[in-house]
Amino acid sequence: DTSAVGQDIFITRFILNQSMTWSTFYGGDGIDEGLKIDYNDYIHITGYTRSGASFPIKNAGTYTKLPADSFNNAFILRFNGESNTSLIWATGLRDTSNAYGTALNNITATGQYGYHIILGGFSYGSKLSYFGGNPALLTSNGGVDGFIVHFSQPGVPEFERFLGGSGNDYITDLVSHSTGSIVTGYTNSVN
Repeated sequence: DTSAVGQDIFITRFILNQSMTWSTFYGGDGIDEGLKIDYNDYIHITGYTRSGASFPIKNAGTYTKLPADSFNNAFILRFNGESNTSLIWATGLRDTSNAYGTALNNITATGQYGYHIILGGFSYGSKLSYFGGNPALLTSNGGVDGFIVHFSQPGVPEFERFLGGSGNDYITDLVSHSTGSIVTGYTNSVN
């Protein structure tokens, strides 16, 4: 159980007869909110945190530790799925302004990509600072932009991109299959 003060994420697992088998909370000293959960052998959770540097990051030397600022930052948590529901890794997703994780899916694919986790969301900023990907794909087109990030099983980003036009564009859900992802959301962009 990881929590300081404030509003925390909670995760609770029930079995078919509705008996609770496991429950925990997770967060720092600010507002932390889980918005999407996915399960496929592992439990993945995304949302946003306003806890900044107090949000607990597993393997902080390897994964993004969030700065002490007043922005909302997206995150992704990975827990074991069945009997041992312990945290495997946690990382943050930072932008120049507020960023929210709102869509999540994990899939086992054949070929070069193997097992991967796909995170979708939206950002009010213009630069996802965690990643070193193709700058042309990470350039905001104005307003709010959706983002998609593919992680490998150990939580290493494989590729990422912004999606949006000159207005506001929000990714709210996604599905994945062995050859790619399909996202949905809403927009007021005309391009």
